Amino acid sequence: MVLRSFLVCFCLAMTCAAAGHCLARNAAPAADMAADRAKSDALTAEQRDQARKLFETAFGLLQSGDVQAATLGFERGLAIDPANVIANFYMAEALVLLGDNTRARVFYSRVIAFDSSSAEALKAQAALTNLPTPSPPVAAPGPDKTYSPQSANIVKSASVGGTGGDIFDDTSANPNHLPITGFRIVVNLNPADHRQVIIGTLQVQWSGLDGPTHGGRGPLAQPSSPVQFAPSEAIRKVAINSLTFNYPASPPPIWVTGLRIFTNKSSYAFGNMSFGPTTECVVPESKVLIGFFGRPGSYIDQLGCLVGDAKDETIK
Repeated sequence: MVLRSFLVCFCLAMTCAAAGHCLARNAAPAADMAADRAKSDALTAEQRDQARKLFETAFGLLQSGDVQAATLGFERGLAIDPANVIANFYMAEALVLLGDNTRARVFYSRVIAFDSSSAEALKAQAALTNLPTPSPPVAAPGPDKTYSPQSANIVKSASVGGTGGDIFDDTSANPNHLPITGFRIVVNLNPADHRQVIIGTLQVQWSGLDGPTHGGRGPLAQPSSPVQFAPSEAIRKVAINSLTFNYPASPPPIWVTGLRIFTNKSSYAFGNMSFGPTTECVVPESKVLIGFFGRPGSYIDQLGCLVGDAKDETIK
């Protein structure tokens, strides 16, 4: 049903584009935008059908969690029909899932430029407001080994999952960029299909300091116990699985379903790690995992890793 609804939207978008009704009229476009509009308006029926098939395939891949392949499909379709508003929007959404916010901004802006009164344009405006502002380059930390958001670089991994919930980022809660020393992860059953599990709650700890709780509002939480690391234990890799869930929503939600944390001494698995992983973030020996970022609502909708510089005494 979700894919069918999406295809209907695409058909409507392409029909009105052919009639010249899908493009914004209230702003003077740049030369390249005007060229893209003209190219989409001039499509033959055969070209329009070719683009539609590529967009259908790309959206199906996006719904299944294969985000990288979905971006390739949208790119190929947009090479034929560059002014398709819906395809530009979902291309931006896919790029956000991959952690490529710079390119996502470009495609969200195209959506607004092509049809500023559309539902996709309103959603694009909201998404642009929520995207983190790119940080200017910062100097490497000095010999005093003081690590703060102003003096230490943080690298974000690719994030995977859905687009529900609100944006979170543990950076501000860990201003000294301390390594994670423990965590609490709660797994929930999918209320609509108890065969599926969701990462419902995520909370990390830094040297005895509890970080903010992400998620934690969904039903059917399963019993769990916090994990405390040994004094010399450090995270070296995180594997994350996401999945499109059986759930009565249109489109159905994509949530994080599995999480495995590898340290230099052990590994800890939560939820469904029977496939994938959808993505991994590797923490180099000279770095530490200082937290996570993503989108939590009732559950963990989207998740990625924050890797930063380590103090000498934390490297083992």
